[in-house]
Amino acid sequence: SDGKWEGEIDAHIRDFLRTAQELFPNTSSYRDSVKAFIKNLDPSPLSLPDSIREQQAKAWIPLLGYFNNVAHRAVTTEEEFRARLDELENLLLTGLARTPSADFSAIDAILSEDEQHA
Repeated sequence: SDGKWEGEIDAHIRDFLRTAQELFPNTSSYRDSVKAFIKNLDPSPLSLPDSIREQQAKAWIPLLGYFNNVAHRAVTTEEEFRARLDELENLLLTGLARTPSADFSAIDAILSEDEQHA
């Protein structure tokens, strides 16, 4: 009724639906939904620029399509599946476990060079 369920619902399903609503808020486009999903997965308190989220969405959408197709019995090879799985893992790792320490090491090296040449 008016877009809301009024019947009985299992507590586990209710919790899942609440969490899903937080991860996938109502947005105007599929791409916006993907960007919101990626933003909600990011553990950092600082938000990435929208241009980076756009790049992540561009990478995520074809992977989502591929795995949805495979889940619905699309023909694929083991080699292609493993390659797409690697892409997905890399996308998740870079989005979920950013490592600023690598960036700090590069910055320290640049500063060290400047100090040596000063």
